[in-house]
Amino acid sequence: MGRQLRNANSYCADTPVIFHETAIAGVWLILPEPRPDLRGSFMRIFCANEFATHGLPSLFEQSSLSHNTKAGTLRGTHFQPDPHAEAKFVRCVRGAIFDVALDLRPGSPTRGSWIGEELSANNRIGLYGGLTNAGRRARLSGWLKLSVHCSMRPLRRF
Repeated sequence: MGRQLRNANSYCADTPVIFHETAIAGVWLILPEPRPDLRGSFMRIFCANEFATHGLPSLFEQSSLSHNTKAGTLRGTHFQPDPHAEAKFVRCVRGAIFDVALDLRPGSPTRGSWIGEELSANNRIGLYGGLTNAGRRARLSGWLKLSVHCSMRPLRRF
């Protein structure tokens, strides 16, 4: 009864996640590749093996969902310095945001540089911000839902 189950590794190969390095070391744009079928489509948004292959943490200790109803809302700059730094993987699952990653690492050749990207439910782009980078998010649409995965729980808030 039912269909035969696939090997987990073969399924990963069938639904790739595409990684694009940015001009800031440790900041990546991550795009799932949808696989359409008669029912709609399926896409993986995270694969521990692929994250590890790109040198990114593959364990997220916290996942959050942010919700907002008003376009133009700014959610401030989020920054956790060492030893409480946390990497974040952000994806918009409803609506659209303009997300910015700012390099604040002391001694970094790109310190003070930033990249910005529109993340939306339609373009499916996720932004991974490495440790000691700051993020700022502005809502471009109302009724927004944002998925945020953190590599470690902060021990205290600054």
